[in-house]
Amino acid sequence: RCLDLFEVPLNKGIVAPPGLDPIFRTTQDTMVDLPYVVLYMSPLVAPCLAKVLAVREQLEKELPHTIVIAGPGLAEEPVDWGGRVVRIEYLPDNHLAGLYQHGSAFIYPGLHDGAGYAVLEAMGAGLPVVAAKSGALQEVAKDIPIYYNPSSSDSLLQGTRRVLGFSKGERAQRVHLGQSATSNYTWEKSAWKLMSALQRL
Repeated sequence: RCLDLFEVPLNKGIVAPPGLDPIFRTTQDTMVDLPYVVLYMSPLVAPCLAKVLAVREQLEKELPHTIVIAGPGLAEEPVDWGGRVVRIEYLPDNHLAGLYQHGSAFIYPGLHDGAGYAVLEAMGAGLPVVAAKSGALQEVAKDIPIYYNPSSSDSLLQGTRRVLGFSKGERAQRVHLGQSATSNYTWEKSAWKLMSALQRL
């Protein structure tokens, strides 16, 4: 497709990854009572919304956690999520960073994500991630998240259980790896990569 649109083969393309706001690494407060998990909502979640709803219902039965559903609203989602659910469609970055920093897990069921920006923000804030094995997430986040099969509700449930069952040492290791990996995502590096690409034209 790149070749068709731009007459540029993939081996000649240069990717300038986006930068992460440093606020995700700066300690912030949270407005939600602990413990909670964050489930990220976006249009990329729409194709698997039924699976997400089933998993949300099961998690409520098993866990004492509140489920915070964050991100843009979908026309297909319930008007009332019910139960121990807090629905937040928009937060300024400092509040979003605080939400991530104090959560127990970040669940990202989005499919065909080409950038993985929400996953990078969560990892940068120190939140262990459960993500669909889809799109560019494995290229962006490597093997740091726990990946699940997006065609299986049970796989999503098992991945979430695994993250919430981490020992302190396992959790600390995942947090460290996530924050180390995202330290390269700065706007300065993105700008320099873009400038270098333009200079080569």
